Amino acid sequence: RGTPCIACHNGLTHTFFNENSYAKDLSGSFYTLGEQGVRAILENPPFPVMAEAFKQSPLNTEEIHDLLAFLQSSDGNIALSADGGSPGSGFFIYGLLGAIGLFAIYSGLWYSRKIRSVNHGIYKRQIKSLN
Repeated sequence: RGTPCIACHNGLTHTFFNENSYAKDLSGSFYTLGEQGVRAILENPPFPVMAEAFKQSPLNTEEIHDLLAFLQSSDGNIALSADGGSPGSGFFIYGLLGAIGLFAIYSGLWYSRKIRSVNHGIYKRQIKSLN
C-alpha cells in the first residue's frame, strides 16, 4: 500500500549492488535497536521524510509484524554469513581470479605467435654482413 522501504533504504537484501542510499542502511538495525526500537520507528516514524511517506497510508499491525520478522531474519543472515555480511567481498576476489585466469589463457595462446622481434631479419642480415 505505502512506499516500499527499498525505495529509500539499502541493506534489506544481501546482494552485491546496493538498492538505494537516500536513508540509513538497515542491515543490523534489528540487532542494534531491538524489537521495541524498530517497532516504535515503524508505528510512529520520527524522521520527516519517512513520516511524510507514510502519512497517507500508515503501516498496519500485520505489516509492522512482517517487517519486524524480515529485519530480524536479515540480521540473522548477516551474523551467519562467513564474511560478516559484506555481500561484495567475494566479487572482487572472483573477478581478480577470473582476470588472472584469462591472462594465463591468452598468454598460452599467444606464446608461439611471436618468438622473435620485428626487426630480427634485419639484425640477422647485418650480423651476416659483418662476418
